[in-house]
Amino acid sequence: MKVNVVGRHFEVTSSVRDYATSKAEKLERFYERIGDVRVTLSSEGQDMTAEIVASATKGVQMVGEARGETIYAAVDLAMDKVERQITRHKEKLSGHRAKRPKAQ
Repeated sequence: MKVNVVGRHFEVTSSVRDYATSKAEKLERFYERIGDVRVTLSSEGQDMTAEIVASATKGVQMVGEARGETIYAAVDLAMDKVERQITRHKEKLSGHRAKRPKAQ
């Protein structure tokens, strides 16, 4: 899985980059078909914004955006949103197969 951390109007330090990368790598335990994760961090006044886009197979993208007082809080909130989208997507896929009638 490829993780790309970018800062917009914000200097990304190595500790912030490592934190965002470690959080993004945990997404693979929820859904193994994630190939690319893009984390965009920005600063707007005193608010910090984190946008996370996780791209999976067949063009499926999960997007989470959140604001927080610190960049770490914004990353955590955005990651929670992406995790919920991934679990809903997996439930939809597994639920679809489970609803098929059995052949007799």
